[in-house]
Amino acid sequence: FPRSTKENIFNLYAFVRMCDDFVDSVPQQPKAFFDFKKEYYATLENGVDSSLTDQSKVIAQFVALQKKYAFKPEWVEAFFNAMEADLSPRVYATLSETQHYMYGSAEVIGLMIAAIMRLNEASYPYAQKLGRAFQYMNMIRDVAEDLTYGRVYLPSEICKSFGLSELSKAEAEANPKEFESFIQSCIAQYKQWRNDAVKGFVFIPPENLRPIKIALSLFDSTIEKISRNPQIIFERKVTPSKVEIATTTIKQL
Repeated sequence: FPRSTKENIFNLYAFVRMCDDFVDSVPQQPKAFFDFKKEYYATLENGVDSSLTDQSKVIAQFVALQKKYAFKPEWVEAFFNAMEADLSPRVYATLSETQHYMYGSAEVIGLMIAAIMRLNEASYPYAQKLGRAFQYMNMIRDVAEDLTYGRVYLPSEICKSFGLSELSKAEAEANPKEFESFIQSCIAQYKQWRNDAVKGFVFIPPENLRPIKIALSLFDSTIEKISRNPQIIFERKVTPSKVEIATTTIKQL
């Protein structure tokens, strides 16, 4: 990204990552999460405290972003609601339930980035779709990790429609064909949202589009690796290699 855009997106991600870490740490830190949320609203209403901790600085930088680029309050509220949902084990039954979670955990981040880049609001539905696609890829890739928290984001009703009683390593190994069919259906859903999102690239200027294309290429690569061997999601976390990242970046220069 250009320097100014990069700094703003860094400050945005510092905020969402710090908050997300409270609910994804082992053990989880619910008090820290609610303290963070409380401090955010206090900063939004009363301004920045003169004695800043690292957390306070992260919150202050985000609040400055929110005011400068007119983030809608409901975007931030939806994000907090999604993070709070992660404090408890949960199995998402339907795609609609999963999408509701993804709106707060990912789509609003896409909307914030679109606002930072000062894109036309006609681009916003595409920004949401890209956030949704990226999050769904994460959900496919991170099935095993999420199970340790008692979370199953991939819709259980769809999982059961492929003949699986649950989404688990044991069930996947006992029913490999059914498991592969289920994961391939999830990958097809990712690709549908991904292809819809790409139609919105016409709204993004080249200097900002380049890093987004790099990220998309790496997400696509991860999905293809899983598609070739769905059982891999129980063996290791699929991530791009350093060589792959470098090669993909060079191609977009």
